[in-house]
Amino acid sequence: MIRLLILTMVLVLAGCASTLPPPRNKENLGAIFKEYPQWYKSAKKCERKWGVPVNVQMAIIYYESAFKGDARPPCKKFLGIPTWEHISSAYGYAQALDGTWEDYLACCSPWFAKRNKFDSATDFIGWYSAQARQRLGISSEDSYHLYLAYHEGLTGYQRQSYLRKPWLMNYARKVAVKSQVFQNQLAYVDSPYNYCPMPVSVPTPMPESVAPSLPMPEENSGSPDLEPPALMTCKDGEQQDFEANM
Repeated sequence: MIRLLILTMVLVLAGCASTLPPPRNKENLGAIFKEYPQWYKSAKKCERKWGVPVNVQMAIIYYESAFKGDARPPCKKFLGIPTWEHISSAYGYAQALDGTWEDYLACCSPWFAKRNKFDSATDFIGWYSAQARQRLGISSEDSYHLYLAYHEGLTGYQRQSYLRKPWLMNYARKVAVKSQVFQNQLAYVDSPYNYCPMPVSVPTPMPESVAPSLPMPEENSGSPDLEPPALMTCKDGEQQDFEANM
């Protein structure tokens, strides 16, 4: 009995320790892949499988979880006091919701897939991007519109629910800028074993071609910086069939 308890504790601790800490330099893609070479392999595998560029994957993860494998949204509050219940079921590197994650598993049935595993997160992003490309015609290289669909869900994007959320369009613009920065940095990253040190790139103004069809929100310098939103959430409640919930 004692041996069984010890074995159970060891397995639980091993599971808790399986999530890697965030990279020391989250702004430099070369530094990230030097610290975690397997992440480079996972991102390249997703790119080959789903056609989603490495820089787009990494920009989404950067803003969804800041590369924290056990990231969760804040807890709900009752009378100003935080409760144990989170505001959504988003979890992991890609902040995938329970329902959307179950759709992914049913479709792709990957073995040992977990939301706190980086390779599972990149594959999930690739799978969801493929749905957006097939159903909405969004290019996998279009990080701006892809993030809007990622956050609002495929039906929400079709209904243009994002037009009522200027803060979300502004946030998607940040994702697109980060994707561009990461794309520039990728030129220095032939492989994690041929790492070329480089300075952290400074975000450049977004080209007008990033979001030509959507109105850009006005900047509000008086508002504090937005917290990263949970993945694919909206006020209408959880939806299935590759939908996001909120």
